[in-house]
Amino acid sequence: MNWSSLKTMPKILVGMAIPLVLLVVISLVSITSIGNISSANKNVEDAHQTLEEMTAVIASAVDMQTSMRGYLLAGQDSFLAPYEQGEQKTYAQIAALKEHVGDNPEQLALLDEADATLREWQQEVTGPTIALRR
Repeated sequence: MNWSSLKTMPKILVGMAIPLVLLVVISLVSITSIGNISSANKNVEDAHQTLEEMTAVIASAVDMQTSMRGYLLAGQDSFLAPYEQGEQKTYAQIAALKEHVGDNPEQLALLDEADATLREWQQEVTGPTIALRR
């Protein structure tokens, strides 16, 4: 069977079918790509939220350090209030962050290490130093 031997109607149908098949294939590829982009966007948003929460933890820990230094320099108990507030806030933020990244063992391990380091700093540095100043 030769292309030139076909009647006009089958030629028209084949001519219309090829673009329709291409349209369906392109549509499926587009839908898959949109799904992948949406998933990647969610991952980026999740990572951004994690970074914001971690930045807040660091800021709270810095507030603790700053207020401890203020107390050591001035000797006034009012400087310890931000330290105590920062302590509660920091550990609450770490706990919330652990819930947020609960499905990522590597990040959980890093948060556990940060938590342990902060507690060690309090036990070995800030606690004894504040006690000496009193």
